[in-house]
Amino acid sequence: MWTLAGAKRDALVGETAISWVVAPTFSLTRPLWRKFMVTNRRAAPGGWITAMHGSEARPDYLEVGAARIEFKSADDPERLVAEGLHRVWLDEGGTVKEAAWTESLLPTLMDFKAPALLTGTPKGRNWFYRMWLRGQDEADTEVASFGGPSYENPFMEKREIDRIAQEMPERLYRQEIMAEFLTDEGAVFRGVRNLVGPYSDKRTAVIGIDLARRKDFTVLHGLDHDGATTLWDRDRQTAWPLQKARIVATAEARECMVVVDATGVGDPVVQDLQKAGLVVVPYQFTLASKQRLIDSLAMAIEQAKVTLPDEPVLLNELEAFEFSTTPLGNIRYGAPEGLHDDCVIALGLAWHALADQQGRLITDIDPDFAKGLVRPSPYRGHF
Repeated sequence: MWTLAGAKRDALVGETAISWVVAPTFSLTRPLWRKFMVTNRRAAPGGWITAMHGSEARPDYLEVGAARIEFKSADDPERLVAEGLHRVWLDEGGTVKEAAWTESLLPTLMDFKAPALLTGTPKGRNWFYRMWLRGQDEADTEVASFGGPSYENPFMEKREIDRIAQEMPERLYRQEIMAEFLTDEGAVFRGVRNLVGPYSDKRTAVIGIDLARRKDFTVLHGLDHDGATTLWDRDRQTAWPLQKARIVATAEARECMVVVDATGVGDPVVQDLQKAGLVVVPYQFTLASKQRLIDSLAMAIEQAKVTLPDEPVLLNELEAFEFSTTPLGNIRYGAPEGLHDDCVIALGLAWHALADQQGRLITDIDPDFAKGLVRPSPYRGHF
């Protein structure tokens, strides 16, 4: 509406002015195009948008009389070239490269001393955060900033926000729901060393297994029914046949099921383990399933539902594990460059299965395996 109203003012005085609507990527211009078209049908006075070029699949521009609203992507800042704009709306500014703003968009506003509207969710303390701070400084008359938590949004139901928030780790909740600019985008797991304790001597309920890939490690992490660690093992040098034999021997000795990363090289290993008679839950990793796994583990650590052994490699991996935001606004988890996340994944798989045993259905498992869940388990009472 801010952009439409500005373009309408330009049209009323007969200016052939150009406004830009800019998104982090081209695909994200599509929902913005939809917002304009929905606004035209439901809110804007009839006839405001007098012509359009392009479509939802390939947004180009809208005409408001003599004025024009063009849709642009910020993924290639060097292509954001214009003779002079009358306004810019940049959406999801927190995920846009700083160069797109300072080197490309800002200069286009100089000719007409044009305004810009920067909107988005906090994504760390980057240039978007610095602009926010300028707006909070009464002495800075060039910038004003406003915002607030999702609970202040009159178009969202509080109970729906609460439902989503329950599935989020505290850090994501503070950023995505409470609109807080956090000190960095890194730490996923907090208070890790507060959970260190002795190995549990209770019966192992499940073992999470992350299989080695190239220079990674194969890690086994066992948990009892209370979430305490019963075993932890990490190995890289053993050949596949010996690794499979070690997994079979460990699971049989402890009479527990195992959850294995079945993505890529893990699929044939899962089949071999099943043929050996183990109860195996294959977990397929996608961007979405990995996020669910890590979010669940992060909440378990925040709520002290797991007990960790005093193993420096494990604790260091947990503390170093980080998240970042993709240009599409998705959360991507992983170890910093040059480090490993095998221990994190093994623990996450174990907690995932344990939490499901405690009252939820197992998700992200192979459909053929799901059909077999009706069969009696050799580890009766543990699945």
